[in-house]
Amino acid sequence: MPKTPSELRDDGRNWLAALGKRYPLQRRLYLVPGICNEDSLMWDTIWNWGSQSIPNWSTYAERVNFEHLTAKATFIDFGDYVRGVIGARYPWDPAHPVGEYDIVGYSMGGLDTFAAMVPLGASTFATVARMAKAFNFITLDTPFNGVPNWQIRRGFPDMSGRPDRQSQCDALAPGSPQLSALRAARNQLAGNAERIVCYSAGGDSLVQVPYSSSNLCADIPSASLWGAAPSYKSLLIPGASHAGESAIFDNEYLIASLFGQLLFGR
Repeated sequence: MPKTPSELRDDGRNWLAALGKRYPLQRRLYLVPGICNEDSLMWDTIWNWGSQSIPNWSTYAERVNFEHLTAKATFIDFGDYVRGVIGARYPWDPAHPVGEYDIVGYSMGGLDTFAAMVPLGASTFATVARMAKAFNFITLDTPFNGVPNWQIRRGFPDMSGRPDRQSQCDALAPGSPQLSALRAARNQLAGNAERIVCYSAGGDSLVQVPYSSSNLCADIPSASLWGAAPSYKSLLIPGASHAGESAIFDNEYLIASLFGQLLFGR
């Protein structure tokens, strides 16, 4: 019989505990939060496990924080900021295109990161120069094809009185101009990441981000988009939800898998 979500989480905890701070991160790690997570505190569980399990976590891992920014309209605008943060340390160099960094984005943070890598409008790279190519581009339940409940989401208390968050949410409507531009530009990721991994939450009773949205290549083989490179994987986390008590970013099975990708490439 397949293991239950609870058993998988136990396996994740045991695997993480067994790391014993023996294996360091080989590259700088950027953690990009989602909508309404500007303070980046949603990374706390992953951060705590990293601090316990990985010897150089505190010096190699970095949370991207949006709290100090003036209002941003959509994930494309946030992408400019992310590009500026990473490009300051890892600017584009055609002689050495791959930067020594990995990037993990949760929810809209994955869209921010895509927009940081790939121009999604005529002027998006006009003022913030291109950053180096990422080694790992990893997303946690990112709505690449939007969310069906975006209109309901606009009415949540954490959206009230926040026109900046309202506009961000509008851009998550399936078929929005911003998402249409993103999906049309997927082939350009070939020059911007070595490996792409998309994680999906498999335990939502009310679907927040459908698998067809969180799997970047749900509608087309990755080889049709960019050939053999970058490599691509889409992984489902049983029992995890997009947010709340069973949030994917608090799931130890997910965290173990994520660390496996970062530390060992598997």
